[in-house]
Amino acid sequence: MKKAAFAVPRGIAALLLLTVVGSPAAAGESRHYYSAEQSKAGASVYASQCSVCHGSQLQGKTGPALAGPDFRSSIEYSKMSGKQLYQFISSQMPYDKPGSLTETQYQQIVAYILDKNGFPAGKQPLTKKSLSQISLLPFPE
Repeated sequence: MKKAAFAVPRGIAALLLLTVVGSPAAAGESRHYYSAEQSKAGASVYASQCSVCHGSQLQGKTGPALAGPDFRSSIEYSKMSGKQLYQFISSQMPYDKPGSLTETQYQQIVAYILDKNGFPAGKQPLTKKSLSQISLLPFPE
């Protein structure tokens, strides 16, 4: 019995391979959504505006943890995106003065939180536009 030959054009084969294996981003290509300078500025804003409730190491106090296993569990449960995290923080925090910081300060705080949770820094700062592209899942190991 003869086997039928089936030729797949190269372009189609490459597309099929990407579909089966996944895109470079899905295969572990890291994404960078904030700059190290932005995170450093965020550390300062965080210390003055957030640490009293969330702890100096983002470990949580009267407010929930913003880093570590508890924060990770919260993100995995809620499926929160970077944009949703920013929207919540910028509209609800600080607890005693919601929405009182500048857009830049809120972006710096989110950059700091991302940094402390293992999301890698890049050359470009976090912006309103890049926030909509941030998926917090899968969470960095």
